[in-house]
Amino acid sequence: VGAHEVSETLHVGGARFPVEINHLEEVAELRELPVRLRAAALRLAERTDSIARAGLQHGTDGVSAAVVSMALELAVWVARLAAAEGGEAGGGAVLIFVGGLSDIEELAEELQSSPALCFVPVHGDLGIDEQLKAFAPAPRGQTKVIAATNAAESSLTLPDVDVVIDLGVCKSVRWDQKRRTAQLCRTWVSAASATQRKGRTGRVRPGRCYRLYSRALSAALAPHEPCEMAQQPLESTVLQLRSMLAAEGTVSSLLDE
Repeated sequence: VGAHEVSETLHVGGARFPVEINHLEEVAELRELPVRLRAAALRLAERTDSIARAGLQHGTDGVSAAVVSMALELAVWVARLAAAEGGEAGGGAVLIFVGGLSDIEELAEELQSSPALCFVPVHGDLGIDEQLKAFAPAPRGQTKVIAATNAAESSLTLPDVDVVIDLGVCKSVRWDQKRRTAQLCRTWVSAASATQRKGRTGRVRPGRCYRLYSRALSAALAPHEPCEMAQQPLESTVLQLRSMLAAEGTVSSLLDE
C-alpha cells in the first residue's frame, strides 16, 4: 500500500507515571510500623538475602510457609498504613499480590473487619460477581484493598490502584526430579512477573510498589518464568496434544510436520 494509506505509528504501553519501588530494607524503616514488625522486616530481609546468596534456582526452590506468613503480616500493616494516608475521604486502592487462595483468605480475616477498608478478593475459584467488585470505586470513606494472585499481573488493570504490595511468590506446577512427578508449589516469581506487578500502579498518577523481599533476592530472580512444557512429564504434553486433534489425527504425524 502507499504511504498515504498507512496511519501514523501508535505506541501503546510503557510507564505513564513514576512508580516508587520499596524493598524490605525500606519497609523496615517505616516509623509508622510497630517496632516488632520493623524487626520482623529486617529478619525477613536477612532471610531472603541468604536465599539469594545460596543461589536461587527458579522452579526448584520452594518458598517456606514461615516466609509467607511473615510477609502476609507485613502486607496487612503496609495496606493499613497506605489506607491511612488517604485520610477520612478514603478513595484509591491497594493491590496485594499473593501466592494462592489460602493467602487471600488469611488477608480477608485480618482486613475485612476494618471499617476503613473495602476488601475485594480476586481469584479464579471465586464467583464473577465477587471479583467484579474490584472494578467498582470504593465506598466513600473507605480504601479498596484487592488481594489477587499472579493471574492479575497482566489481565487486570485498575486505574485507581495507588499502592502495590508484592509478596514475590506465586503457585505454579513444577517438575520434581527426585519424585519424578509434577506438583503445585509456591515459588519465587520471575523478574518479568515482578515488573508486571509493579506496573499495576502508575497508570493515571504516580504510585508506589512495596516488594516484601530484599533487593538481593530481587536481583537474583530468574529473568522469565520457565515454559510450562518443561515443568510437566512429556507424556502429559503428548496426551494433551492428542486430545486437541481430530479423531483421525495422530500426534506423530503432527510432530513430523
